Amino acid sequence: MDNDGGAAFPISRAHFTEDGRLLSSDWLPGMSLRDWFAGQATVGDTKFPDIETMAEYVGETNTPREDDWLALLAMSHRAMAKLRYDQADAMLAEREARR
Repeated sequence: MDNDGGAAFPISRAHFTEDGRLLSSDWLPGMSLRDWFAGQATVGDTKFPDIETMAEYVGETNTPREDDWLALLAMSHRAMAKLRYDQADAMLAEREARR
């Protein structure tokens, strides 16, 4: 994604001499708006019809066995993260379309 939405919470930083004179100032970008949107996205009710579909969604070439719960859990976490960023990208695209 080329458009990360810019900084969500930029922070101003100032540098002073010992006697209180301003030497310089700059900005720290903090997290991107895309990261903020992804963190706020709700995907808890999303269900995949089967393990193979989830594996395909996250780009897995080897589908974990149904009894390998650690591998399934890890794949589920990747799917939820991808869903969150897909939702964030859609939010940024809608935001840009409204400008």
